[in-house]
Amino acid sequence: MVVFDEPVSALDLSTQAKLLNLLVDIQDRLDLTYIVISHDLGVVKLIADRVAVMYNGQIVERGRPSCIFEQPDHFHTAALIKATSYNE
Repeated sequence: MVVFDEPVSALDLSTQAKLLNLLVDIQDRLDLTYIVISHDLGVVKLIADRVAVMYNGQIVERGRPSCIFEQPDHFHTAALIKATSYNE
């Protein structure tokens, strides 16, 4: 298991994409589990199979990225999605 805390936050979008693609490739090849901590749900969406959104230290929403992005249940999740650099 590998834990990443804001792994690409200081990088430009092009470099972010390259690094995230590399991480996904390594994850697939080595069958790794990643825990990714990020305020950018776009980053999480690209790399995660499951998502837990925290607000004030509590998990307020969890599920598959596609479900959370399509219908967020919590206002904080919706705000994070709106602020994401990969918002679709």
